[in-house]
Amino acid sequence: MKLDKDTILLIDDDQLSNALNEHLVASTKIFKNIIVKNGPVDAFRYIVNKVLTDKIIPGYIIIDIDMPDIDGFEFIDLLAELFEENNINFTPIYIILSSSNYIRDFELAEKTPSIKKMISKPLNSEKLISLFNEI
Repeated sequence: MKLDKDTILLIDDDQLSNALNEHLVASTKIFKNIIVKNGPVDAFRYIVNKVLTDKIIPGYIIIDIDMPDIDGFEFIDLLAELFEENNINFTPIYIILSSSNYIRDFELAEKTPSIKKMISKPLNSEKLISLFNEI
C-alpha cells in the first residue's frame, strides 16, 4: 500500500464547487492526477476500491466540511477505520474546506493530526499555492 503524492482527491457535494476547485488545482500544475467525487459516499467507495485493488491511494484530499449524511470530519474518521482494518499505517494529507465560522470546527481540525490545514471557501489560486508551499 502506498500514497500517490502526484494525485489529489477533491470531495464536495456541490458539483459547481468541484468543477471550480478542479480547475484551480489543475492551474497550479502541482498534481498529475486530479480525482473529483461528488460527495463523501462516492469518495469513500473510491478509496475502498483503491485499497482493495491497486493499493495506491491519493496522497492529498481536499474535502468540504459541511456535507449531508457524512461531514468532512466523519469522512476522515471512516478512512482512519478503513486504514486500521487494512493495516495501513499512513494517511493522506487532508485539507478541509469550510464556509464555517464555528470555533468548534477549527478546534477539531487543529486536534486532528492528519488535517494539515482548514481553509475558508471559496478556494482560489493564491490560497492553493500558499497552502502547497506550506505543506
